[in-house]
Amino acid sequence: MKLPIFIPNSRLILLIRKLPIPINPMAISLIFWVISSEELDDVVKNHERIHYRQWIECGIVLFPILYVYYYVKNLCKGLSGRDSYYKIPFEIEAYIYEEKQDYLENRKKFKWRDYI
Repeated sequence: MKLPIFIPNSRLILLIRKLPIPINPMAISLIFWVISSEELDDVVKNHERIHYRQWIECGIVLFPILYVYYYVKNLCKGLSGRDSYYKIPFEIEAYIYEEKQDYLENRKKFKWRDYI
């Protein structure tokens, strides 16, 4: 089985979109699964695979803690909710390299730390 497992057309993503969050996500990486509202193109799949690798590096508990920490830290700096999201180191790495399909083959471990 190749990980992460992509689950398109999930109703769970519709529930997540109802939460008071600053973005309207098309997909969310949840450890070994990527749930999405639709079939994903190769760019978005690669973005989510980068997040999967980050989850594995940080561990199941630490990744979400760090994700929220960086988001709140950015809010405390006066950034908007949307800008705070885009300044999370995990997101910076994923957005920079999402179009490079071979990125994960040669990616340095903990590369996301370069964007702190």
